[in-house]
Formats: sequence, structure tokens, C-alpha cells
Amino acid sequence: RRSRPSPRSQRGERAFGIHVVMVSPSSMTVSADFLQALYKALADVGVRKSQCDYDEARGSLVLNVGKGDDGATRVVPVAALASLHEKAAGERARDELLAAAAEAFGRGAADVPRKFEECGARLLPQLWPASKIAALQFSLGGGVELPHCGLHGESPPLPWSNNESEDAQSLGVVLVYEYVVQLQSGSGNDGEGSGSSAALPIETPVLATNLTRWGVGFLEALRQALENLRARTKSGPAPEKRWEHHASGCGQSAWSDRFDSARA
Repeated sequence: RRSRPSPRSQRGERAFGIHVVMVSPSSMTVSADFLQALYKALADVGVRKSQCDYDEARGSLVLNVGKGDDGATRVVPVAALASLHEKAAGERARDELLAAAAEAFGRGAADVPRKFEECGARLLPQLWPASKIAALQFSLGGGVELPHCGLHGESPPLPWSNNESEDAQSLGVVLVYEYVVQLQSGSGNDGEGSGSSAALPIETPVLATNLTRWGVGFLEALRQALENLRARTKSGPAPEKRWEHHASGCGQSAWSDRFDSARA
């Protein structure tokens, strides 16, 4: 199924989706200049470089901040951020993106809430390739698990292979907490210009430690996430306008909000 451009982007507001781990080998090139700029932005909010573990092969940066109950492990999608940084319209827009990333990952604004009820409508389900689930699990290291199940409720681990194309048998269901930043970025070279806004959605995966802190099981949390997605869907376009037929036989979605595959 294909997603059509969001109506917001047609009105001058751009939407960029950020997942907390990116595993596409074609998008792994991250410049040393961008990394240094990101480290500086993180340092400005109190994150030391010794707390950062950069995985060049996966294009992710793992932050281990705080201690004990206040400690947190955060995976920064460096490759995706670097791509947005490169495309940003001017120095002002690039600085704003780095500041938003530091706020989300350095200060923890995008962290999963400590209480289940505080998630509200932002707790949502996503479908991930099993290879992406495995990549995040590897990045997190031992002792930290990513709760998930197969497309039809299969228990992990899910089958996957680097040498074969993904299919329905190698898709997994995960839970994410959605955090959205509104960036003010112009189209001019100096970052001023059109004054159009850009939505930067960040989905933070719900880990086993989050479920334990909530005192909630994966299935209960998944049921709530599905209800949230169902409510969001019903509050959007009328049923007859939610999907459009495409000449290829695919369906075009009216949302383009990174949850279309879970809807389908």
C-alpha cells in the first residue's frame, strides 16, 4: 500500500517521520561535521560524550544517561537526523533541528512516560520488519528487551534474513510513544523566507522496562494502542475517503503518518 503526500505538505507544512532506529544500509553515511554538531548540541543540555555510544554500521547513537530509576537508554536516529540536517533550508533551520534533537533525546522530552495513563493517545502500534526489531535489540544490548509479537500474534523471536526480502511472516508489532515537534523553518538559504512549519514526529519504542514500571503487560498495552489508533482513524477522513485506489492495485492512504501499515 502506498501513502499519498500529506495534505499538510500541500499547504506548506512539511512532515518528517523519525523512527528511533534506522537500519537501511543506503542511509548510513553520516559526516563527522554533523556528528560533532550533534555532540555539541547534546553537551549543551548536559549529555557528556562518554555517555554516547555511536554505532556507525546502523547509523544510531545510544545514550546512557542518569542512574538507577532515573536512568534511561535512548537511541538517537543519527542517519535520519543527518539527512534532514543536510536538507534543511539554511543555518537557522539546521540549528533548530539540532536543538529539537537535543531536547528530545538529551533532555528526554521524547521519553516514554513513567506512568501508563500519561501516554494518552500517543501510545500507538507500528509494524516493523523483523530485521529492524533485531537491530534495535542488538543496539540496546543485553538486559533490555523490546516487547513485540508477530503480525498474527506469534511469539518472538521472529524469523528474518539479511539475504531475503521481508514478507508478512517477518513483520513484527511493536509499541511506540509518539512525540511531535513543530519546527519553524523557512525556504531561504538563511533559514528565513517562507516561514513554513515542519512537523518532526519521533516514535520512541516502548521497552520491557517501561511495561514493568507501568505494571502493565504487553497485550494490555497493545489493546490500548490499537484503541488509540482506531480513535485517531475515526476522527480523520470519512470511511470512503480514507483509502484511494491506485492504478497499480495498491491503496493510497489519506494519513501518511507512519501508522498506515498498522491500519491496514
